[in-house]
Amino acid sequence: MSAGKYRSIYHPTGNPFVDAGIYAMTILAGRKNPEELTVADIKEKLPLLAKVYSTDGWARSLYSVFPNRPGITHPRSAKKKEVVLEGLQQLAGRITPGSDTGNCIACGRRDMDEDMRFYRDYIPLTGSGELLNFFPLARPGTDYCSACALAVQFSPLVYYACGKLLLLHTGSRAVMRSWARQCLKNLDNQVATGSFTGVYNERFTNPVNALFNIVENLVLTYEENWLEENPVIRLYHFTNYNQGPELAYYDLPSGVFRFLVLVNQHSDAGQWRQLVRSAFQFSAKEKDEEAASKKVRNLIYQRLLADQSIVAFFINRKERLARSSWVLFSLYLREVRRMNKKRVDTIKRVADQIALTIRQTDRLKRLGQLERVSSYTGLRSVLKLLVKDHLALGAAQPLFTLDEYMEELFPENGMNWRETLDLILFRIYENLHDWLQDKKDILAENEPETAEKI
Repeated sequence: MSAGKYRSIYHPTGNPFVDAGIYAMTILAGRKNPEELTVADIKEKLPLLAKVYSTDGWARSLYSVFPNRPGITHPRSAKKKEVVLEGLQQLAGRITPGSDTGNCIACGRRDMDEDMRFYRDYIPLTGSGELLNFFPLARPGTDYCSACALAVQFSPLVYYACGKLLLLHTGSRAVMRSWARQCLKNLDNQVATGSFTGVYNERFTNPVNALFNIVENLVLTYEENWLEENPVIRLYHFTNYNQGPELAYYDLPSGVFRFLVLVNQHSDAGQWRQLVRSAFQFSAKEKDEEAASKKVRNLIYQRLLADQSIVAFFINRKERLARSSWVLFSLYLREVRRMNKKRVDTIKRVADQIALTIRQTDRLKRLGQLERVSSYTGLRSVLKLLVKDHLALGAAQPLFTLDEYMEELFPENGMNWRETLDLILFRIYENLHDWLQDKKDILAENEPETAEKI
C-alpha cells in the first residue's frame, strides 16, 4: 500500500458520524467524492456552519448532539457565532493528509492529537469528564484525529428529526451523496428564508416508517443508477442528551432496497402503495391518516426489516382476491424472498393448472379445502385430490412432477408450506377472479370440508 494513495484528506471510514460529516462537507463544497475535498473547501464553509449552529433553532436540535458545547448549547456562552467558529478553525488548522497508518479510531490513517482529546460535547455517544470506563484504554478522551473530529461537527447537517435524531449510513456512495443533497436542500431553504429551524424534519416520530420514506424519496428524486447499487442501509436512532443518551438501529436489507427501486419504476407502483397503506395500524379515532402514518406501526415495514414474509398481505382471503398483479408479486418473491426464477415459474404454472382444474370440474369445495388447510399433511391430501381431478379431465401432462414437488414446490421438505400455499392461492384468485365473483352466493351457502376430514 503506497503512501500516495492517501494524499487526500478524506475517504469514507465506516464510522457513521464521521462519514455523515464527510458527505455533508463534500456536497457543501460542490464535490462529487470525498477524496476531492481540500482544506480550502472546508475552511470556506466554517463561517456558514458557525452561523447555523449559533441560532436558537439549531441549538434546540444540537442539545441532543453536542451537550454543554460552548457557543452552541452552553448557556453561558457569549458571542456564540465567534466561539463556535474559533473551535472549528482550531480543528481545521490541524488537518493533515492521510497516511498508511494511524491510531485514530475512525479513519486509522492519522494519529490522534495527544493535546486535543475529545469528549461527548464534540463526539456523540462517548464518555465525558472522569468517566474513564467509556474511553479506550481507560484514558480520558476519545482517540480521534482532528480531521475526523471536524467531520463529526458537520454531521448534524444530514441528521433527520424523528423524536430523537436519525443518522443514515451505508457503504453506497450514491445513497450517501443523494441523502446529503436532500438534507442540504433543507439547509438552503433555511438560509434563503432566514428561518433556522434545526435539522431536517418531516414530522415523523416512527423511525421505521421514516426509513422507508427516506429511501423511497431518494430512489424517486435522484437520477442515480440505483440497480447497480446493492446497499445495506443502517439507520441510527439516537440522542446524546445529558439525561439518558440512547441508541437503536434499523437495517434495510439490500434485497428490500432493490425491490423498492424496481417497484417505483414499475407501472404497478400504485398497487404497492395500497398494500403498504393497508398495513398501517390506524386506530378508529385517527382522522388524518397521512399524519398518523408518520407515527403508527406498519406491519409490512416491520416484517421487511425483520426478514419475515409479507406474502399474506398480497391476498385477501375473505374476499378471495389477489391484491396486486402477479408481476409485482413475483418481483417481491425474487428480490426480497430470494426465490429463483425457476421456482416462481413452477409455482405459477402449477397454480394456473389448479385454477383451470377447479373451474373445469366446477368443484368449489377443492378451493375451500385449500383455504382451510392447517398442516403440511392436510395440504398434501388436497394436492392428491387435485392430481386425481386433473387426470380425470384427460390432461396430457401431470399437474406436477416428483422433481418439481421436491425441488420447487416444497424444497425445504415442507418447512415453509404455508408460504407456498399462499402463492398458489394468490394465483388462483387472480385467475378465477370473475368466475369466483359469479359464485359468491354458492360459496357463502356451502362451507367446504377441511383437508383433515377428507
